[in-house]
Amino acid sequence: MLGEDKDLKRKVDHLSQKVETLERKCDERDRQIEKMKRRLEELAQAYYKQQDHLIKQELSHGLANDSPQGKSPVRPFVPAPGSRAPSSALSLQQDSVGHPAGLPVRNSDPFPVYDGAGTGWTAATRSRRQSQQSTYWQAQAPAPPQRTIAKAAPGNVRDFVTRYNALPSGGGIADRDARKTFLQEFSIQGFSCANYEERMSNPKVAPRYEEAEVMRADYWAMHVQDGLYAVAPNAKLTYDSAHHAAGGMMEAFDSNFAPGHTYRQIRVETSAYFLKRGGRWSVAKKGLLRLSE
Repeated sequence: MLGEDKDLKRKVDHLSQKVETLERKCDERDRQIEKMKRRLEELAQAYYKQQDHLIKQELSHGLANDSPQGKSPVRPFVPAPGSRAPSSALSLQQDSVGHPAGLPVRNSDPFPVYDGAGTGWTAATRSRRQSQQSTYWQAQAPAPPQRTIAKAAPGNVRDFVTRYNALPSGGGIADRDARKTFLQEFSIQGFSCANYEERMSNPKVAPRYEEAEVMRADYWAMHVQDGLYAVAPNAKLTYDSAHHAAGGMMEAFDSNFAPGHTYRQIRVETSAYFLKRGGRWSVAKKGLLRLSE
């Protein structure tokens, strides 16, 4: 009986050791998984930071200007190293046989000049040939490249601002219907400063903008491209010191706000631009407001 107890105890000890070994392996596996998760999170944050930086760079050059006079700018034509710079996209310097400088000579020239001098041709024929050839090669010249972000501010940003500034701020049925129509037509999303109360007691804390129900949100956002949004204050918002400071408006917009004043009329001169990552929002470019009491 004693021998059976000892044998059973050895089995129990052996199984206990196996269990401990498996637990250690599980713990190690969990640590590796956590390490991989942290690494993935770091890579994701680095990627988003890089994308945000690129978009902010483009916006800082004014390429998403939504003012009524704004036009999508075009990057000047830059010739290849060693080539002569053209005076314009359709006015290129030519070589001795009429090819635009900086462009490769085509094997199949529709207006061939058999030698540089046009031997055997009259001066008028040679001039006409070279004029025809010049016109052809100018038409083949590549269009000046545009910055990618120029596509990030389509005309509907200007429509968004124009329609926003025309919205009524009253509480009547017609006014409410006009605002609802605006929200639907532009697929408006809403967000507010989530740490409003914390900033009331400590203004040095950075604002944390998070999603909110659109009718109650302090900010209205219209999607522009990828994670980029054009943003204006809620049209029904009463702009006061609390919204300006704790509500994060001063980080999102420049304005004529004066402490102690309350403003019921908000005109957007230039929309702000925000980046959206998940449910969080961050300022990409400040907008401009004109406030009136």
